[in-house]
Amino acid sequence: MKRNRLLLYFIAFLLLLTNTLSVFASEDFPKPTQAFYVADYGKVLSEEFKSFIVNTNLNYENTKEKPQVVVATIKSLEGMDVSSYAVNLFEKWQIGNKDLDNGILILLSLKEEKIRVEVGYGLEGALPDGKVGEILDHATEDLSLGNFDEGIGKIFYTISQSINQEYDYDDRVIFSRSSNFVIKNETTKTKEKNISLITKIFIVIVIFILGWLDYRFTEGFFIGMLINMLLRGNFENGGQYGNSGMGGNSGGGGSDRDF
Repeated sequence: MKRNRLLLYFIAFLLLLTNTLSVFASEDFPKPTQAFYVADYGKVLSEEFKSFIVNTNLNYENTKEKPQVVVATIKSLEGMDVSSYAVNLFEKWQIGNKDLDNGILILLSLKEEKIRVEVGYGLEGALPDGKVGEILDHATEDLSLGNFDEGIGKIFYTISQSINQEYDYDDRVIFSRSSNFVIKNETTKTKEKNISLITKIFIVIVIFILGWLDYRFTEGFFIGMLINMLLRGNFENGGQYGNSGMGGNSGGGGSDRDF
């Protein structure tokens, strides 16, 4: 009987630890910036180019379909593969029109030297995987040389042209820089809550101590209740992301390249 209680305690501890660490992992994804359409966390894009990205998307806001082309640069994928990271970021930011799923995410990771274009389902016809791959191929040389404005600029412009053709938009209108929008430094607009390693260790220790006290004084009553909650999927976690997306989802496909 005592061994069974110990086994239950160990299972509950592992489940709780896994759930806790998953919360930390979800917080590793950056939040969208105030500008939303460009998040230069890698600090590699010029203010002029970021303004062009934003202005183009502001012009898309005036259309019926309201597509969105978001550019994000990050320092690292934090151990994830680029496709999974892009899908998660795309869905957390809810890029694109919810009804049409016409969002695009251009994601660049500096540490892994990866570039990924994630395509919403509604634009899969205009931007199939093969075409996206060709677009990336024309930009990898610039990216490998550190010319990120030029490399990502080629990708952004060509993808936007494909969207314009799909919806019969006028390039001259969409690429107009008539907007007076001025992008501000996102570091002053977005405050990230980074949980330190010490904090994570402290929480794990607290969980362990509470579990031991429960086993010592209540013979695992609360552990048993916790197991039921975890196994039934009632243990909720995660936080809300601020976003300016319109509820779009990924699922259309995409392509990625090394540079």
